[in-house]
Amino acid sequence: MDTVSQYVSDLMLPAHVLRGWFAHRFRATASQNPQPIYGPVPSSLTRVLRDLRAQQTVRMQALDLACGDGRYTVTLAAAGYDVVAVDDLPEAIERAEWLAGELGVLDAIEFRKASLPEAFASLGSFNFVICGSCFLHLLGRPTTENIIDLVQKSTRAGGVNYICLSTDVIRRLPCGRRFFYDGEASYAVAEAETVLRQMYAHWDILLLEKQPVQEEWDIPPVAYQYLQAKHYQRTEVELTFAARAPGLKE
Repeated sequence: MDTVSQYVSDLMLPAHVLRGWFAHRFRATASQNPQPIYGPVPSSLTRVLRDLRAQQTVRMQALDLACGDGRYTVTLAAAGYDVVAVDDLPEAIERAEWLAGELGVLDAIEFRKASLPEAFASLGSFNFVICGSCFLHLLGRPTTENIIDLVQKSTRAGGVNYICLSTDVIRRLPCGRRFFYDGEASYAVAEAETVLRQMYAHWDILLLEKQPVQEEWDIPPVAYQYLQAKHYQRTEVELTFAARAPGLKE
């Protein structure tokens, strides 16, 4: 019998633990390190923005959903967009505002504390919408796919959606036991690709990339009572997708 199979079952954490986990991480790093908590943005975003910038003649509007640590927000602002950045965690907005100030792009950004999907009622429309972190927060496939539908409806003719979606996620404790969150979407990479291709069937697909990721993270106090460990290993395949809406390029 291998080590992992000795354990009775995987651990299921209540969904609210994920929110507390992120809040703790943002509080712990605010005003300490100008580097984004989750590392640099994917190189694919830099490429997409560079290609779009060559076509732009006026300043564009962008939306960053669940902006988190602000790494996507500041990248959009630096690329010449006026950005609305949304998150429902005050700790995330505080961290993202600080990062934007450090990088000198705060004047180009409007931060809003709001929950999804309710925030869409007052957001308006945009030339570029990025879902770079929000699917780490949103649990459940119907919610994820509903958000994608609302993102599409918030995109102007010829505008672009950029989505990062974690797939094939495995979180493993030092003892070998796995854990997950109650109700999370848990897409396999092949089915996530199918969902995106179906939902964007009438759009011009600009990018679809899959990148294996392996990381080790500390476990904060909010989750220690459930996991009884100080760190865990996470593996996934990060699916990165970009598509242009039908209509004239603006």
